[in-house]
Amino acid sequence: MPGPEDAERGNSSNPPEPVEGRSGELFGAGDREETIRCEVDSAGAGCGPGRLRKRRGKLIYGINVSVRYCSKRAHYYAWLSDVTTVLNLIGGSAVVADVLGNVPIASKIGAALVVVSSLCSLTFRWPDKARFWQDQRTKYAALEERFYRIGHAMTEEQVNNFKADVAALEADAMEGRTLNVLMTICDNEERNRRNIKDRHKLWFWQRWFANVRDLPPTNWE
Repeated sequence: MPGPEDAERGNSSNPPEPVEGRSGELFGAGDREETIRCEVDSAGAGCGPGRLRKRRGKLIYGINVSVRYCSKRAHYYAWLSDVTTVLNLIGGSAVVADVLGNVPIASKIGAALVVVSSLCSLTFRWPDKARFWQDQRTKYAALEERFYRIGHAMTEEQVNNFKADVAALEADAMEGRTLNVLMTICDNEERNRRNIKDRHKLWFWQRWFANVRDLPPTNWE
């Protein structure tokens, strides 16, 4: 999943690559350039001795953030599905109230709630999306477990296999684009867990609509 911009700066520049060092801090610009060069150089020519360690750090950081992202998407769609169920129950109860107590207005309101909630559920497929993102979260968590089981014994080939698995999961996404504000929230949470000082600043309205769309002031690429 692509990394977010720093919303505090409000421009199109990208934040530092989330590559973890031994102390938990992000690597500097020179290290990031070396990491990128090593990513595309399968022979490892010109790369420093810490190349594999940097690749492992970048890989597990991305997996950790993706687990958080998928969890938030799954919870969001599960909540929408639950709201639909509640509205259907309220609408059905209102119809029953009309039948038993002769309250016509209750029947009309209840029928409208049932129709609207059912139409939204069928159109946007909230239960299906909730299951999809939960499955994605489970798959990323399985990669995370495999990574920690291998640990420092991980080879270049294994790192490449992990990256291929991540790419396959990203290609299987139900939505066509990543919500950058939500990704930023997940990135901030992971930075906080790792005691990384830098944070991306977000406004409260961006957080409120993070599961719906990206809002200004940041212009996302």
